[in-house]
Amino acid sequence: MSSRVTSQALSEFLSVTGASTKEARRYLEKYKLLDAALDAYFTDGGRRRSETNLSTSSINVLFDKYKDPGSDEISVDGTVRLCGDLGVDQEDIVLLAIAYELKSPHMGEWTRKGWISGLKSLGDADVDMDEKGSGDDGNGWGKKHTEWWFEFLREKGSKGVSKDTWNMLAEFIRTIDAKFEEHDATAAWPSTIDDFVDWVKAKKLRA
Repeated sequence: MSSRVTSQALSEFLSVTGASTKEARRYLEKYKLLDAALDAYFTDGGRRRSETNLSTSSINVLFDKYKDPGSDEISVDGTVRLCGDLGVDQEDIVLLAIAYELKSPHMGEWTRKGWISGLKSLGDADVDMDEKGSGDDGNGWGKKHTEWWFEFLREKGSKGVSKDTWNMLAEFIRTIDAKFEEHDATAAWPSTIDDFVDWVKAKKLRA
């Protein structure tokens, strides 16, 4: 097989990994096949994927199982089938965390890029959190905030959340500061999110 890198393979490699063009070409020329190159990148590229058995091929196979015919996205119909196979409710709070990690653009919808990069990153999430300490990202939301969210829902006795809350949660996570000082309670946030902010301030951030 020729070592020539096709533009399609290069584009897909870049979209999934976020690597430089030079690095992408190096892996594709060495490993020839896209899946093999991606696996090597996530193993060698500082991502330490040793604790997960997920390969790019298996992730793609799983995505293809639920994606819409003639499309390269999983829609609500595919999500319904996925939830059925997993034996979970479509509004289970676990899916909120999955939606965030897999960069779901809308409730019950998934792109291949987000699906692959999200599942890959989950494999070394624990390592990343150890290296970052609290796990806070550039926008202020960190591992502890995710734990607070689930604790808040459990305390409320909530198994699921509304579609409105699901759709707005990712935006809330991206924009909130670490101490929730800049949250605007008068803005059009779902009441569950406003209640969560009040709960955090009362129980987690009180001096």
